[in-house]
Amino acid sequence: MKCVECNATVDSLYTDYGRGTSNIRLAQCKNCKQFADKYIELDFVLISIDVILMKPQVYRHLLFNSLSARNFRNVINFSILIVLFDVFLIWSRLEKRAAIFPNTTTENSFISLPIVRQYLYLLLLCLVETATYQTSILTLMYGLIGWKHWTSASGSVILSSSTKMLPVFMVIWDYDIPAAAIIVEWVVLFSNMEALSILTGKVRFTKIGMIVLLSSILRSLVVYFFLHHTALKTIQQPGTCESFVNYKQLLLQSFEKITLTAQTAI
Repeated sequence: MKCVECNATVDSLYTDYGRGTSNIRLAQCKNCKQFADKYIELDFVLISIDVILMKPQVYRHLLFNSLSARNFRNVINFSILIVLFDVFLIWSRLEKRAAIFPNTTTENSFISLPIVRQYLYLLLLCLVETATYQTSILTLMYGLIGWKHWTSASGSVILSSSTKMLPVFMVIWDYDIPAAAIIVEWVVLFSNMEALSILTGKVRFTKIGMIVLLSSILRSLVVYFFLHHTALKTIQQPGTCESFVNYKQLLLQSFEKITLTAQTAI
């Protein structure tokens, strides 16, 4: 257990006086004289907001004081939830595109396939994407910095990827645009860098950033080849949008090469 403010090791995070879960007193860090972990008394919504804001304190709370072998199953369940959200987002965008471009909807198009086949294809695509990114992170961390604790590394990537669910609100509020998906993917990458750098401690942020970027590029290659070497190539976007200027298209394409995911590929 560590203090979320100064990262010093602490003996306990709180003192339990019994008579219910609310009758506790937060422990004070001997090094910085602040509460060792203030997030113990905060609810899930406030913790999620700090995760989106990429505050180091919340990552220390999740990685050092909450993440353990006992509750790692909850982290796995959260990763499954993120994959299912990805499937929902891609599916909703494909249906919206079919309504905007009705000429592209033919008998051989993806949206014309049976619903079960559509769902299984998108689910497989998201699972391959997630597995590739996770495997790349763990392999590069072991090869470059000698990190062997794959549970903590995988958990930090999963927990810091919670911002991937932000586009769900964009779909609900009808503000879903391709540029927003690319921005969200970059926010996720920076969140992964922040979480992994806090987890590893003394490892430089630049080396962690290189690991994350290389893993993202490898994931992009896998997504690209997966889409272009399957029979369902019509999942790709049916042309450029006239509302974007040429230089904006070039800028977005350069970002997409690094953060090409199942969401940004459609």
